[in-house]
Formats: sequence, C-alpha cells, structure tokens
Amino acid sequence: MSKPIGPTRPPRVDIYTAMLVIALVAIILATIFAYLETADYGDNKFQGAPSVVQTPSLQPPSRLLVRTAPFAPEITRNRLV
Repeated sequence: MSKPIGPTRPPRVDIYTAMLVIALVAIILATIFAYLETADYGDNKFQGAPSVVQTPSLQPPSRLLVRTAPFAPEITRNRLV
C-alpha cells in the first residue's frame, strides 16, 4: 500500500467521539455501582432457598390437562347433534 501524498492530520474530535466517551464512562460507573450494591449482601450462596426438584407424576401430563365432555354427542339421521 502506498503512503498518502502530502501532510496528514489526525482526525478531529467531534460530538460522536464525545458521546462515545460519555457512554463508556457511564458503563464503567454502572458496573462499579452494581458491584458495590451486590457486595452489601455478602457471600450468601442462596442458603435456605426452596427446592425445585420435580417429582414424577403418576399420569402423563396430557391426561392431566384434558377434560372430558360432560355429555356424549348423539348421532341421529347421519347428523351430529
């Protein structure tokens, strides 16, 4: 690749560069504050939390969700009533 001809200058700092710096500072501050907030709770490894072990049911789940109709349909003259 050839070098550019003539003197070159570094790119200018514009509003987009300033917004990028502001966003970076905001992310760093948010990370620090989130760490400080969670540090107040200590090293608790969720002691005393409820168990989420699921026991197997005796019936398959599809039979538990389906209800039967309260009446049986009647067929009269090849029509369902």
